Amino acid sequence: RHLKRKIKMTKLIIVRHGFSTSNLKKTLTGHLDATLSEMGQKQGVAVSEYLYKNYHFDHIYSSDLKRAVQTVAHLSTLSNMPIIKDQGLREICCGVWEGLPLTQIMEEYTEDYEKWHSYSSDVCPKGGETFSELQQRAFKTLTKIAEENQGKTLVIATHGGFIKVVQGKLLGLELYRLGEIPYLPNAAILELEYKDGELQIVSEVIDNYL
Repeated sequence: RHLKRKIKMTKLIIVRHGFSTSNLKKTLTGHLDATLSEMGQKQGVAVSEYLYKNYHFDHIYSSDLKRAVQTVAHLSTLSNMPIIKDQGLREICCGVWEGLPLTQIMEEYTEDYEKWHSYSSDVCPKGGETFSELQQRAFKTLTKIAEENQGKTLVIATHGGFIKVVQGKLLGLELYRLGEIPYLPNAAILELEYKDGELQIVSEVIDNYL
């Protein structure tokens, strides 16, 4: 008789990076490697302290972009754990729009920006990603990380757009309805659980530590 393998639940503590220098300038960042602003650095320290005090975790993962890595740098120091960088955790790629002020994009690419900003599944800046492609990448990356760490608790630093498409799918919303979900604030936490190949939302921790 075959014993059924017991599948362990994996906890994913998703953290949005702190306020970045491009957030400050109101430019579209995407894959550009912006750093944290002074406020973002303080947020990174605060969320790291909160995570260290309130969770027992096994690994720290991060998008390889500086603003995400810097957000959990203090946590890495506190816990003496390395940060495992994964390109799959990056923000949506904004192609030729990256680095441009949002006001300029709205003026020069009005129609495309409106479609893209209303989460149209098939529109994106030249050289960029659609929100549909981002969503597929997000789920593929989180599933891979969870499968490699069954039964563990993981801190994962990533980006606002990445988190939003994950929330949308887990809440059962079509892409065009993503505008109904507010972006998770900078340095806030979204707790997910992964079991039997499925992700689900557990809770959000927004501002009780900042």
